[in-house]
Amino acid sequence: MFQKTNALITAAGFSERMGTHKALLKFDCNHNFLEKLIENYSIIGCNEIIITANSDLFKSIESYQNNQIKIIENRHPEYERLYSIIIGLQAMSSSNFCFIQSVDNPFVKTETLLKLSEYCNYETIVEPIYKNNGGHPIIINKFIIDCLKNNNNYQLRLNQILRQFPKQKIETNDECILFNINTIDDYNKAMKTI
Repeated sequence: MFQKTNALITAAGFSERMGTHKALLKFDCNHNFLEKLIENYSIIGCNEIIITANSDLFKSIESYQNNQIKIIENRHPEYERLYSIIIGLQAMSSSNFCFIQSVDNPFVKTETLLKLSEYCNYETIVEPIYKNNGGHPIIINKFIIDCLKNNNNYQLRLNQILRQFPKQKIETNDECILFNINTIDDYNKAMKTI
């Protein structure tokens, strides 16, 4: 594992279609979604794990904080995901690379995360690909981290900013990189994979 790599988990949405916060969905007997992601990024050796959470979720998970895990309250979830990423990166210690991870996909295998980490570089975004489809998480480098931290146009979407940077697409046989859990049906279908 490379040095000075962090993970940013975004969990500030309202999960309206799901009807309950996705971070707290049951993953297995021992973990909810957020706990599974924390475990995955700890296993692969991330130095710091930042979680951006809306005010309601923040109260539920505040006790997760420790020397490695920092939870940032997003008081403006109406600004959407880019704002969560920006405030998360601003709260992060100096880092050469950072995974950007949505809380709704704890299904990506740790082997996939490790494979992606092997391709970190200072020129490109690292993006996993499954059958010609791009997925998540991505890895950004220090230059892109700094670019995002200094952005104050919250009307933009993340991909509008990232499209100006080249991508290194990494083929994987992990279809879980494509999962996007928004409804109970999505959840039930994904749970059949574990």
